[in-house]
Amino acid sequence: MSHKINPIVVRTDNVAKELGHIAENNKVDIKTLDFKVLQTQTFTYLDGERDGGTGDNDDWKELNEDELSHFYDETVLLNPKFKVKQINEIEVFTRVENSTFDSIETSIGAKNNITQVYYIIKEGSKFTYFDGFRKEFIELINKKKMRANVLVGIFDDAMFDNLASLIANIRVSEELVLEKKEMILVCEGVLAQETIHDKMILHYESKKENTDEQDRVNYSKRGFLMSVTEGELLMEYIKPRQGEPGRNCRGEFLPPKEPIIANTPDFTIDKNIEKIETDDTIEYKAKCSGYIQLDGAAYSISTNAEVKEISFKTTGSIETELDADVSINVSESDVFKDAIGVGMDVEVNEINIDGNVGRKATVTAKKALVEGQVHQSSTITADELKINIHKGTARGKKIEITRLENGIVEGDEVSISQAVGGSIKARIININHLGSHVKMVASEKIVIEKTDGGENSFTIDPILNEEDRTNVSSSDQHLIEAKRGITSVQAEYDAVCETIADNEKTFAEVSKKLLHYKKNKVKMPASFVKKYQEFSKVMTHRDGLKKEIDERKERYKLLEKSHRAIQSDIFEARIICKDYWRGHNEVKFHLVDPDIDVMYFPKENSDASILGLFEVENDDDTNYFIKEITEEEATEEEESNFLS
Repeated sequence: MSHKINPIVVRTDNVAKELGHIAENNKVDIKTLDFKVLQTQTFTYLDGERDGGTGDNDDWKELNEDELSHFYDETVLLNPKFKVKQINEIEVFTRVENSTFDSIETSIGAKNNITQVYYIIKEGSKFTYFDGFRKEFIELINKKKMRANVLVGIFDDAMFDNLASLIANIRVSEELVLEKKEMILVCEGVLAQETIHDKMILHYESKKENTDEQDRVNYSKRGFLMSVTEGELLMEYIKPRQGEPGRNCRGEFLPPKEPIIANTPDFTIDKNIEKIETDDTIEYKAKCSGYIQLDGAAYSISTNAEVKEISFKTTGSIETELDADVSINVSESDVFKDAIGVGMDVEVNEINIDGNVGRKATVTAKKALVEGQVHQSSTITADELKINIHKGTARGKKIEITRLENGIVEGDEVSISQAVGGSIKARIININHLGSHVKMVASEKIVIEKTDGGENSFTIDPILNEEDRTNVSSSDQHLIEAKRGITSVQAEYDAVCETIADNEKTFAEVSKKLLHYKKNKVKMPASFVKKYQEFSKVMTHRDGLKKEIDERKERYKLLEKSHRAIQSDIFEARIICKDYWRGHNEVKFHLVDPDIDVMYFPKENSDASILGLFEVENDDDTNYFIKEITEEEATEEEESNFLS
């Protein structure tokens, strides 16, 4: 157990070190020691100030109160020959238990090379206010600063402002427990400006993303081509800059580091890259879209890339921005090899593939051409898409396929030379030679030039994707709710009208009497006035309900019109077969409202070339049927539509 020491008075420029010596000499724990500040003296020294610059004079000058007030002259503080120190005269004694601030837990922290010092008060610390609290609290903080060898009375102007709010709250509350940690700035020296070392930032490389959603490395994505768009920042050179000196809260001078120059641009750029130089940086921006390449020490932007194949072994997956003007030609045409390898992902503005697309590959472009075949497990997506032999999945706007072999096609306008099995969904479908087992769904037209087989399915459906179907379902619900709302308000309106009709005679009598009273300037009875006002409110309510019904009916008409418009074109849609129907085939028109399928099965070897959907309205119902249309009728329809 530690014993008490006799009070000791010492002068020191390092309080923490002195307390350590006293604790060691007296064989006590340093935590049991406390001290009282008797005097603090501040001394400064400017090397060469009084010795002609030889540095032989080691005299330190003590500053008085007036001189301390001029201490903050940065021309002096940032002079490396200027020095400052403090000598503290303190009385050291054994710490008294249950002292004033035992219920608070504090520490000292620093940032930015000790140019900012914080007094940290932990959560749960309890303050009790008393006379002289502010003075003793500041003394406590200064003692903490001295233990950390931080100057007191210097650089601490902000401390008093920062403490004001806390002390005011303690004074008002008398007792205050901190609900969260407090960090109070109690000393702020002169912050040094950091030296900036030169740096070359290759912004275009930030596009390399070779990890999946689980942050696993995907070695197939190696950034073979890095696409850029016009105006994009490609590279940026940060010029070196000498920092500015500072002085910390211990009075120590903080010299700036010398900048390291190791990344000076040593490359050339072509006409497609713009160089923009400022005082701080050199920026290199793309003047056009394409892909950036580095050949030796020469950067350039190109638009066309020639590769033998895209595979894991050679290029890895290639993903560029669709809006970047990048075109890739893949020249591998061997029928026994893949031009696009297994599992490759390719995203590019335009791609021409001389050969095959291997299994589990994905190609996305604005314009794509495949001279070979597409594997059944692969997907090609492009606005303009041409495929020789297609077994996989194709999506786009305008799609042309030479031979479809059990593949999936989804587009706006699809043209196929020969279809042997598969599924096609588009606004317009054109097939030159139709084989067997082909499923076709169109919203506007299906045209078959020649039939070579049967077991085919022809469907006209105004809704081609599930999102639109969901919207239609939502529209149905809105119609139901709108109709229900009209019914509800109508019922209330009818009830109010009935009430008015039942009391119409009474209302007329009250109105007549009130008019008589008013004409003869006789004071109206309050009961009559009240009854008249009640009638008036009912009449106003009736008129409001009538207006609401009219508005709801108008909204319902708009909803119904919008709803019906979804399938209005189905009656203009046509299935056209310019050859004989062969084998068994199924023709279907799918209506939205009502949600029914109208079926038709063309007779084998029949020459019913044009099929359309028609409706006949009876008294209680509407019947729908598919009808064969002659060429003359079709011509008349086209002329009528043109004139309208």
